[in-house]
Amino acid sequence: MRYKALLVVISSLCILLAACSSNVESDVATDYEKEAHTIIELLYASDFEAVYQRFDTEMQKALPIAKLEELTPVIQEAGEFVSFKKTAVDEKDGLYVVTTVAEYSKEKRVFTLTFDQEKQVKGLFIN
Repeated sequence: MRYKALLVVISSLCILLAACSSNVESDVATDYEKEAHTIIELLYASDFEAVYQRFDTEMQKALPIAKLEELTPVIQEAGEFVSFKKTAVDEKDGLYVVTTVAEYSKEKRVFTLTFDQEKQVKGLFIN
């Protein structure tokens, strides 16, 4: 009976680990992770022009610099940047979705950035 219970627990853990793993090769994931971190750091530094230049044409139309500047209070109220806590990179339909938890002195923010294969930003969400 203990053997069956142990087998069920091990099987469950394997399934959970497989579900949490990324479907992106390690070196590719690292490249997109670095790009996402750079954009988050640029947002924190209020370098909206540099962020805007990383957008694809559709994002530039949807989120011009004036609208990007409206993110300032959302970022500043979190406090001083401390570190990146967790990052996941997934690929779907040729797009790379990077979800990063950034820790600030007052609270954490979750950033979700979507990139095309040229590493241009196609989506940006901050929670």
